[in-house]
Amino acid sequence: MRKFKKQYEQRQDTEKKNKFSIYEKEVETMVEKDKLLDKYTLLEMQKKECLRRVQNYSIAKQYLRDIKVNAAASLFNAGFYQNTLKYAI
Repeated sequence: MRKFKKQYEQRQDTEKKNKFSIYEKEVETMVEKDKLLDKYTLLEMQKKECLRRVQNYSIAKQYLRDIKVNAAASLFNAGFYQNTLKYAI
């Protein structure tokens, strides 16, 4: 009877070790997936930030282009700045 009990305990120990090793593998894969998710999340955030900056630059460029033309025309029309090209023609 003792022999059977000892064998039973050994089987239980090996099963626990096997279960524990399976749990460790699952935890390792979860940690790896979390790292990959963090990496790709960071890359996606960088892409969005870059796209936002490019869009802001484009909007500012369009706005300032019109202001530059309108400001020069206002100065010419008001007489604060001489339009030498107009006088040359």
